[in-house]
Amino acid sequence: EGLSARPSLDSSPLPSSAPTRSPETTLPTPTQSGAPSTSPSDGPLPVLSFLGEVGPFEECEGDCDTDASCIDGLTCYHRNSDEPVPGCAGSGIAAVDYCYRAPPHALTFMGWAGCTTTAPCNECEGDCDDDSECRDELKCFQREDSSLTSLVEIFGCATAGMAGTDYCGAKNVLRYDGEGDDSVYSLCDGSCNSDDECAGELRCLLRSGDEGVPGCIGDAIYGMNYCYQPDAMAPSAAPAPVPQESDWVPVLSPFPRLTYSS
Repeated sequence: EGLSARPSLDSSPLPSSAPTRSPETTLPTPTQSGAPSTSPSDGPLPVLSFLGEVGPFEECEGDCDTDASCIDGLTCYHRNSDEPVPGCAGSGIAAVDYCYRAPPHALTFMGWAGCTTTAPCNECEGDCDDDSECRDELKCFQREDSSLTSLVEIFGCATAGMAGTDYCGAKNVLRYDGEGDDSVYSLCDGSCNSDDECAGELRCLLRSGDEGVPGCIGDAIYGMNYCYQPDAMAPSAAPAPVPQESDWVPVLSPFPRLTYSS
Protein backbone atom coordinates (compact mmCIF):
# COMPACT_ATOMS: atom_id res chain seq x y z
CA GLU A 1 0.00 0.00 0.00
CA GLY A 2 1.57 3.23 -1.08
CA LEU A 3 1.82 6.15 1.29
CA SER A 4 0.72 9.57 0.12
CA ALA A 5 3.51 11.99 -0.47
CA ARG A 6 4.32 14.10 2.55
CA PRO A 7 4.05 17.79 1.78
CA SER A 8 7.41 19.45 1.64
CA LEU A 9 8.09 22.19 4.13
CA ASP A 10 10.18 23.92 1.51
CA SER A 11 7.41 24.27 -1.05
CA SER A 12 5.91 27.38 0.60
CA PRO A 13 8.58 29.77 1.86
CA LEU A 14 7.96 31.34 5.22
CA PRO A 15 7.04 35.02 5.16
CA SER A 16 10.06 37.24 5.56
CA SER A 17 10.22 39.78 8.34
CA ALA A 18 11.54 42.23 5.82
CA PRO A 19 8.87 43.82 3.61
CA THR A 20 8.92 42.96 -0.05
CA ARG A 21 10.56 45.72 -2.05
CA SER A 22 7.91 47.33 -4.14
CA PRO A 23 8.66 48.55 -7.64
CA GLU A 24 10.08 52.05 -7.63
CA THR A 25 7.66 54.71 -8.68
CA THR A 26 8.28 58.28 -9.61
CA LEU A 27 6.24 60.69 -7.50
CA PRO A 28 4.84 63.63 -9.41
CA THR A 29 6.32 67.01 -8.57
CA PRO A 30 4.10 70.07 -8.10
CA THR A 31 4.93 71.18 -11.62
CA GLN A 32 4.07 67.76 -13.03
CA SER A 33 0.70 67.73 -11.31
CA GLY A 34 -0.12 71.20 -12.54
CA ALA A 35 0.06 72.87 -9.11
CA PRO A 36 1.88 76.19 -9.13
CA SER A 37 5.30 76.16 -7.55
CA THR A 38 5.86 78.44 -4.56
CA SER A 39 9.64 78.20 -4.65
CA PRO A 40 11.61 81.06 -6.18
CA SER A 41 12.74 80.73 -9.76
CA ASP A 42 16.26 79.48 -10.37
CA GLY A 43 16.69 82.08 -13.07
CA PRO A 44 18.02 85.63 -12.62
CA LEU A 45 15.78 88.18 -10.95
CA PRO A 46 14.14 90.76 -13.19
CA VAL A 47 15.83 94.16 -13.05
CA LEU A 48 13.95 97.22 -11.83
CA SER A 49 12.80 99.16 -14.88
CA PHE A 50 11.36 102.67 -15.07
CA LEU A 51 8.75 102.82 -17.85
CA GLY A 52 7.11 106.11 -17.05
CA GLU A 53 3.97 106.80 -15.07
CA VAL A 54 1.36 105.07 -17.20
CA GLY A 55 0.66 101.41 -16.47
CA PRO A 56 -0.33 98.75 -16.04
CA PHE A 57 3.14 97.57 -15.05
CA GLU A 58 4.51 94.06 -14.77
CA GLU A 59 6.80 92.72 -12.06
CA CYS A 60 9.71 95.06 -11.20
CA GLU A 61 8.36 97.82 -13.46
CA GLY A 62 7.33 101.35 -12.44
CA ASP A 63 6.53 104.11 -11.65
CA CYS A 64 3.30 102.86 -10.03
CA ASP A 65 1.10 104.99 -7.76
CA THR A 66 -1.29 102.36 -6.43
CA ASP A 67 -1.89 98.62 -6.76
CA ALA A 68 -4.25 99.43 -9.62
CA SER A 69 -1.19 100.54 -11.61
CA CYS A 70 0.10 96.94 -11.52
CA ILE A 71 -1.17 93.90 -13.40
CA ASP A 72 -3.33 91.45 -11.44
CA GLY A 73 -1.50 89.67 -8.64
CA LEU A 74 1.11 92.40 -8.11
CA THR A 75 1.38 95.17 -5.53
CA CYS A 76 2.89 98.63 -5.73
CA TYR A 77 6.01 98.85 -3.53
CA HIS A 78 6.33 102.43 -2.31
CA ARG A 79 9.78 103.88 -1.72
CA ASN A 80 11.31 107.05 -0.26
CA SER A 81 14.82 106.29 -1.44
CA ASP A 82 16.71 103.24 -2.73
CA GLU A 83 14.88 100.64 -0.64
CA PRO A 84 15.36 97.14 -2.08
CA VAL A 85 12.30 95.74 -3.84
CA PRO A 86 11.80 92.05 -2.94
CA GLY A 87 12.16 89.73 -5.93
CA CYS A 88 13.83 92.39 -8.09
CA ALA A 89 17.44 93.15 -8.94
CA GLY A 90 19.11 96.54 -8.96
CA SER A 91 18.28 99.73 -7.07
CA GLY A 92 16.22 101.44 -9.77
CA ILE A 93 15.62 105.18 -9.61
CA ALA A 94 15.47 106.67 -6.12
CA ALA A 95 11.96 107.22 -4.77
CA VAL A 96 10.36 105.51 -7.79
CA ASP A 97 7.73 102.90 -6.86
CA TYR A 98 7.76 99.49 -8.52
CA CYS A 99 5.31 96.60 -8.86
CA TYR A 100 6.29 93.40 -7.08
CA ARG A 101 4.88 90.08 -5.90
CA ALA A 102 4.10 90.71 -2.23
CA PRO A 103 4.62 87.83 0.22
CA PRO A 104 2.11 87.20 3.04
CA HIS A 105 2.25 89.78 5.87
CA ALA A 106 4.23 92.26 3.76
CA LEU A 107 4.57 95.78 5.15
CA THR A 108 1.98 97.85 3.30
CA PHE A 109 2.04 101.62 2.92
CA MET A 110 -1.52 102.93 3.10
CA GLY A 111 -0.55 106.58 2.66
CA TRP A 112 0.79 109.28 4.97
CA ALA A 113 -2.73 109.69 6.33
CA GLY A 114 -3.65 106.06 5.74
CA CYS A 115 -3.93 105.26 9.45
CA THR A 116 -6.18 107.46 11.59
CA THR A 117 -7.99 107.20 14.90
CA THR A 118 -11.29 106.80 13.05
CA ALA A 119 -9.88 104.33 10.50
CA PRO A 120 -7.06 102.51 12.32
CA CYS A 121 -4.69 100.27 10.41
CA ASN A 122 -4.30 96.50 10.55
CA GLU A 123 -1.12 94.62 11.36
CA CYS A 124 1.81 95.42 9.03
CA GLU A 125 0.07 98.53 7.65
CA GLY A 126 1.28 102.14 7.88
CA ASP A 127 1.97 105.02 8.12
CA CYS A 128 0.87 105.33 11.74
CA ASP A 129 1.87 108.12 14.13
CA ASP A 130 0.91 106.54 17.45
CA ASP A 131 -0.89 103.53 18.94
CA SER A 132 -4.31 105.16 18.58
CA GLU A 133 -3.98 104.84 14.80
CA CYS A 134 -3.67 101.04 15.03
CA ARG A 135 -6.43 98.58 15.86
CA ASP A 136 -6.96 97.78 19.54
CA GLU A 137 -4.76 94.69 19.63
CA LEU A 138 -1.87 96.48 17.86
CA LYS A 139 0.63 99.26 18.48
CA CYS A 140 2.62 101.61 16.25
CA PHE A 141 6.31 100.85 15.71
CA GLN A 142 8.26 104.06 15.06
CA ARG A 143 11.20 103.81 12.66
CA GLU A 144 12.95 107.15 13.17
CA ASP A 145 13.96 109.02 10.01
CA SER A 146 13.66 108.55 6.25
CA SER A 147 17.17 107.11 5.76
CA LEU A 148 17.82 103.50 4.84
CA THR A 149 19.13 102.91 8.36
CA SER A 150 15.53 103.20 9.56
CA LEU A 151 14.56 99.98 7.76
CA VAL A 152 14.44 98.00 11.00
CA GLU A 153 12.35 94.85 11.04
CA ILE A 154 8.77 94.84 12.28
CA PHE A 155 8.51 91.49 14.03
CA GLY A 156 5.86 89.33 12.38
CA CYS A 157 5.90 91.30 9.12
CA ALA A 158 7.75 90.63 5.88
CA THR A 159 9.80 92.96 3.64
CA ALA A 160 11.61 96.14 4.67
CA GLY A 161 8.79 98.52 3.82
CA MET A 162 9.39 102.17 3.04
CA ALA A 163 12.11 104.09 4.85
CA GLY A 164 10.83 106.42 7.55
CA THR A 165 7.40 104.81 7.55
CA ASP A 166 5.90 103.53 10.80
CA TYR A 167 3.79 100.38 10.85
CA CYS A 168 1.31 98.66 13.16
CA GLY A 169 2.43 95.45 14.84
CA ALA A 170 1.29 93.07 17.58
CA LYS A 171 1.09 94.43 21.13
CA ASN A 172 3.05 91.55 22.64
CA VAL A 173 6.10 92.30 20.48
CA LEU A 174 8.95 93.96 22.36
CA ARG A 175 9.39 97.61 21.44
CA TYR A 176 11.70 100.41 22.50
CA ASP A 177 9.43 103.41 22.97
CA GLY A 178 11.93 106.05 24.05
CA GLU A 179 12.70 107.49 27.45
CA GLY A 180 11.44 110.45 29.44
CA ASP A 181 10.22 111.52 32.86
CA ASP A 182 6.58 111.65 31.71
CA SER A 183 6.65 108.39 29.73
CA VAL A 184 3.96 105.78 30.38
CA TYR A 185 4.81 102.48 28.71
CA SER A 186 2.43 99.89 27.30
CA LEU A 187 2.70 96.10 27.34
CA CYS A 188 6.12 94.83 26.23
CA ASP A 189 7.46 98.39 25.85
CA GLY A 190 10.69 99.81 27.23
CA SER A 191 12.56 101.49 28.70
CA CYS A 192 10.86 101.80 32.09
CA ASN A 193 12.63 102.43 35.40
CA SER A 194 9.83 101.60 37.84
CA ASP A 195 6.30 100.18 37.99
CA ASP A 196 4.93 103.74 38.04
CA GLU A 197 6.07 104.18 34.45
CA CYS A 198 3.97 101.23 33.22
CA ALA A 199 0.32 101.60 32.24
CA GLY A 200 -2.44 100.19 34.45
CA GLU A 201 -1.51 97.03 36.34
CA LEU A 202 1.62 96.37 34.29
CA ARG A 203 4.93 96.03 36.09
CA CYS A 204 8.45 97.02 35.10
CA LEU A 205 10.79 94.06 34.66
CA LEU A 206 14.28 95.19 35.65
CA ARG A 207 16.87 93.37 33.55
CA SER A 208 20.65 93.26 33.75
CA GLY A 209 21.25 91.09 30.69
CA ASP A 210 19.28 89.03 28.20
CA GLU A 211 16.58 87.72 30.53
CA GLY A 212 13.29 86.83 28.86
CA VAL A 213 10.26 89.08 29.23
CA PRO A 214 7.17 87.03 30.24
CA GLY A 215 4.34 87.15 27.74
CA CYS A 216 6.37 89.06 25.13
CA ILE A 217 8.01 87.96 21.89
CA GLY A 218 10.71 89.38 19.68
CA ASP A 219 14.26 90.47 20.38
CA ALA A 220 14.84 92.33 23.63
CA ILE A 221 17.60 94.94 23.82
CA TYR A 222 20.31 93.74 26.20
CA GLY A 223 19.81 95.15 29.70
CA MET A 224 16.68 97.16 28.81
CA ASN A 225 13.69 97.13 31.16
CA TYR A 226 10.23 96.35 29.78
CA CYS A 227 6.67 96.56 31.07
CA TYR A 228 4.97 93.18 31.38
CA GLN A 229 1.79 91.59 32.67
CA PRO A 230 2.45 89.95 36.09
CA ASP A 231 -0.15 87.26 35.33
CA ALA A 232 2.17 86.02 32.59
CA MET A 233 4.54 84.76 35.31
CA ALA A 234 1.90 82.89 37.33
CA PRO A 235 1.89 79.11 36.78
CA SER A 236 -1.20 77.65 35.17
CA ALA A 237 -2.59 74.10 34.91
CA ALA A 238 -3.04 74.61 31.18
CA PRO A 239 -0.91 77.56 30.07
CA ALA A 240 -1.75 79.13 26.76
CA PRO A 241 1.04 78.60 24.25
CA VAL A 242 3.13 81.68 23.57
CA PRO A 243 3.88 82.15 19.85
CA GLN A 244 7.48 81.40 19.04
CA GLU A 245 9.65 83.14 16.49
CA SER A 246 9.30 80.14 14.20
CA ASP A 247 5.55 80.76 14.03
CA TRP A 248 6.04 84.10 12.34
CA VAL A 249 6.72 84.92 8.74
CA PRO A 250 10.46 85.47 8.22
CA VAL A 251 11.36 89.07 7.60
CA LEU A 252 13.05 89.64 4.28
CA SER A 253 14.87 92.85 5.20
CA PRO A 254 18.65 92.73 4.66
CA PHE A 255 19.06 95.50 7.21
CA PRO A 256 20.02 95.03 10.89
CA ARG A 257 17.55 94.91 13.71
CA LEU A 258 17.01 98.01 15.85
CA THR A 259 19.76 98.50 18.44
CA TYR A 260 20.00 100.86 21.36
CA SER A 261 22.99 102.52 22.92
CA SER A 262 22.94 104.75 25.95
